Amino acid sequence: MNRLKELKSFTLVMLLFGFIAAGSLSSCRDQKKEEKTEEQAEHPEGEEHPTEEGDEHPAQEGEEHPVKDSVSG
Repeated sequence: MNRLKELKSFTLVMLLFGFIAAGSLSSCRDQKKEEKTEEQAEHPEGEEHPTEEGDEHPAQEGEEHPVKDSVSG
């Protein structure tokens, strides 16, 4: 009888730890999703970041970037 009581208490403690672990994992997952959605709101895909003046080269019509020939020696 004493052994059965120990088994029951051990099982209850293990279930308690299991529920706590599951709850913390779920909480972490929700927090990561929240961070990801905030990140997407700050940096939406497909849009360029606003730049300050003089940050980029001015675009001139008909001018392309020069092609560099790389010769390995």
